[in-house]
Amino acid sequence: MSREDAEAALNATRAEAIAARVEILRHLCTDRGWRIVAGDLVSEAVTAHLLGKSKGHLRNLRLGTRPIPCRLVLGTWMYALGDLAAVLENCDDE
Repeated sequence: MSREDAEAALNATRAEAIAARVEILRHLCTDRGWRIVAGDLVSEAVTAHLLGKSKGHLRNLRLGTRPIPCRLVLGTWMYALGDLAAVLENCDDE
């Protein structure tokens, strides 16, 4: 197997793992009655619960050098489940 083939296989496996985590996060939100809006976005409060962090910690990350991708929607910081799944996947790699 060439290096390119190995990297492609690793990326495919990683994409599958992230997709599986998105489904887990989606089920957690649904089971707990947390709202998911268009684009699989959840609020900062929900994100804090899902990641086991405080809203203040998320704010510090947003303002610091290692922000989690987020967007300001109608005055509320929102996070995509796919981005959260990628963050969790990266935490497992470390």
